[in-house]
Amino acid sequence: MLVGLALCCGCRGRGRHEGMQVARVVERSSQDRTRVMVLCLVAQLASNLDVSMPSTYSGPLFESLAGSRSMSGVWLGLSSVCGIAALPLWVVVSRRSVKCAFLVHASFMTAGALVTCLALHIRSVPLLMVGRSISGAKSGFLYVNEMVLYTVIPMSERGFWMGIQATSCAVAYTSGPAVASTLTTFLSAISGHVPTAITSELVTFLLPVLFGLCEVLLVAQYFPMSLDLPDDIDAIARVHGMAGNRRHTPSLLGVKVVFCCSVAGVLLRNFVRTAWEAGALSLYDVFFGMGATSAGFLVSGIALTSFVGRLAYLRLAASHGDSLDRCIVHWSSLAMLASATLLLPWPLWVIGPGPPGTRAWSWVFTIASAFLCIAKAMQAVPGKALATSMVIPNSRLFNKSGLAICSALSFMAASMAGPSISRFVLDIGTTQRRELAFPCVLCVACLLNAVATALTLLSLELPQNGQAPKDFAQCLSPLSRAAAAIGEAATPLPLDPATRKVARMLPSA
Repeated sequence: MLVGLALCCGCRGRGRHEGMQVARVVERSSQDRTRVMVLCLVAQLASNLDVSMPSTYSGPLFESLAGSRSMSGVWLGLSSVCGIAALPLWVVVSRRSVKCAFLVHASFMTAGALVTCLALHIRSVPLLMVGRSISGAKSGFLYVNEMVLYTVIPMSERGFWMGIQATSCAVAYTSGPAVASTLTTFLSAISGHVPTAITSELVTFLLPVLFGLCEVLLVAQYFPMSLDLPDDIDAIARVHGMAGNRRHTPSLLGVKVVFCCSVAGVLLRNFVRTAWEAGALSLYDVFFGMGATSAGFLVSGIALTSFVGRLAYLRLAASHGDSLDRCIVHWSSLAMLASATLLLPWPLWVIGPGPPGTRAWSWVFTIASAFLCIAKAMQAVPGKALATSMVIPNSRLFNKSGLAICSALSFMAASMAGPSISRFVLDIGTTQRRELAFPCVLCVACLLNAVATALTLLSLELPQNGQAPKDFAQCLSPLSRAAAAIGEAATPLPLDPATRKVARMLPSA
């Protein structure tokens, strides 16, 4: 009996020891995931600041160097063009080593900033283009960022980290001009006189050099080598039977439709954002008579309302995981379409042309624009998160790598096409046609986004045998879908300790 008791105690002790080892491994894996995601956030934040800061003084810079402000648009556009051209390089590098991809990103950013500083010092326009091209190649790091997110973070926490990334990108894009202006103001206070545009840009481009050096130090110190070539966490979950409680597996056709609709959604949402910004600036400046400066401040303020949507989704993702994603995607697409419809000059048609109608339309346009930004921000993250769970691992295109590549290309293409199309629409026809044409373009884009969202949700319900499930009719009802999603999310999903710490630091939406 004593021998049996000793054996039982030994087995219990060994089981407790093994359990503690498993707990330590899980905790270490969670800490590694948090580290690599924080490094991705820092790198993407620096990259986006490097894109947005130079636009502040680019016009006066090229007016003093080349005698024309039009060259500034070409100079700024080189960033996206070179990012698209360098995308294959990022695919190859990230598949060999994620840590190496971070170092390449820091090298591009530092080298491009140094070449640009040299060009500003010697006042050389061709060398400015070369420096911007080198610096723009780092924009392809967006692929690495998304691929790490798709591969390392489990599905239940993916929406949360996607929301964090989207919020940091929005912060960088909106605060870039403010950072550049702050640096110039600080330099003016020290020197005692207003610096020229060349000096302002020179000081601005010293900041990416500092960013690059800091990124190298952070990666060398904190990058977890266990995630240098990470395995697909979704594939591991499928092997161990932890892929989730799906009712059925979608068909291959459904997966391909979800993939295409997700990429189209990225393109359409970013097109709506960029086209709205360009068109709203023109309407507030010219039609509403606010002036360029006031219009810029107002458009920036409206764009900042997207943080409400991002923070709201972050709180939902932190407490409910991905259980509400389908409901959020559905209603956000409808909210975008409704907001774009309200941008039409309804007050001018009801009240009539004149100061009262114009004033009423300005208020309606502002409120609808804020709701449009919030709805777009709410839909962006869960829409992409759903697509990452519906991929074909053995496919050449419809896998996570293909999704990251196509999403990056769509984002860059929309960033280039949105302002151009918006400006083209606002420059044709009479004034009344311009007032109608610009909101109509946004309505068409939001309608296509709603159609893509509907196709995505319907494709997710198609089982592998191609036949509709018994409750397929219920998926056509938004109310039943919302009720089911809220019912499933009644109990918050547990997050790992590292993610829970990040979630606690978020403000309440």
